[in-house]
Amino acid sequence: MTTLNLELPSVIAADAMRVLSIARRIVLTGEGAERDEAEFIAGYPLEYLTDVFAGANRIRIHFRGEEIHRCRIANVKSGKCEERCDFCRQSAHFNADSPEYPLVDEATILREAEQAEKDTAAELGLVASGYGLGDGPDFEKLLESVTAVKNQGKVNPHASLGIIPESSLRRLKDAGLEMYHHNLETARRHHPSIVHSHTYDEEVSVIRAAKKVGLKTCSGGILGMGETEEDRIDFAYELADLAPDTIPLNFYVDVHGTPLFGKVTPMEPREILRVISLYRFVNPRADILIAAGRAQHLRDLQSMIFFAGASGMMIGDFLTTPGRTVSDDVLMLRDLGMA
Repeated sequence: MTTLNLELPSVIAADAMRVLSIARRIVLTGEGAERDEAEFIAGYPLEYLTDVFAGANRIRIHFRGEEIHRCRIANVKSGKCEERCDFCRQSAHFNADSPEYPLVDEATILREAEQAEKDTAAELGLVASGYGLGDGPDFEKLLESVTAVKNQGKVNPHASLGIIPESSLRRLKDAGLEMYHHNLETARRHHPSIVHSHTYDEEVSVIRAAKKVGLKTCSGGILGMGETEEDRIDFAYELADLAPDTIPLNFYVDVHGTPLFGKVTPMEPREILRVISLYRFVNPRADILIAAGRAQHLRDLQSMIFFAGASGMMIGDFLTTPGRTVSDDVLMLRDLGMA
């Protein structure tokens, strides 16, 4: 009879112990991974990825707990965006068949809030296209809608209105806004290759301004847009330096009609899981939320995002791409004991 050799190669066993040692130090100190540690995690062999999960999941549970945070967004003003971001179908510069409509009314936003509560989301993010919706009649209407959502009491109002001034952020806070969202999109070095109409520093400035007025902040980006592994590590540290409360990670979904269409190789599922772990090791205290691209790229491995270190997910549809059914997501969380 053949006996199975269940002993791990000594190098792999040592690597597994190093992962747990890094995780233990992070849990004890609250400080994220050092650069060499992050590079070690980013290059960990995919066939032994569960070693990394053991550390990432321990960090997640220690800092974020077992229950998974859920949020939902509403596209309250769509299309005709003057900006040129190569991944985005809402740009007026591209022929990408984006939905186009002006700012929706307060009644529509309140219905979205009611639906978000039914979908078990804690927040509703109000998202508007364009460089920045920080003044004018539409901004005044949106302030009223934020207050209405707050007073309705179903979910907390969040907003993503682009690059707007500190004075507008202060008015949003006074209206009842809890959190402001603005993605950096990608690493500083890669940013000019993807975003052509505003700078990385402009992206950063709005999050710093939101923090200054006392708003919680949400900032992340899209992975899989042709960036290098070094870019992904840099981006993890750039986010750590900015220290948003929530880091949403999206995974690029090809959109016909955009300049990026057909030009990048999709990330494979285990690669996505490894990068989620990387961001957890570097940003141990943040709420790491998985958003667009989850269903399309991870497919049957979606439940593994939490063992990889994610502490939240966006439910329902995204701005211009579909998500998984809410009922499937809720059932998944219940089966995992994370609802």
